[in-house]
Amino acid sequence: MGELIRSNKELSKILLDILGDLTNPLGDM
Repeated sequence: MGELIRSNKELSKILLDILGDLTNPLGDM
């Protein structure tokens, strides 16, 4: 169960990173 929660946290972080890149494409520097 803990493994699933950890995976969800990782996915959420990745999704947030992608969303941030989409809304702020210049913030990649």
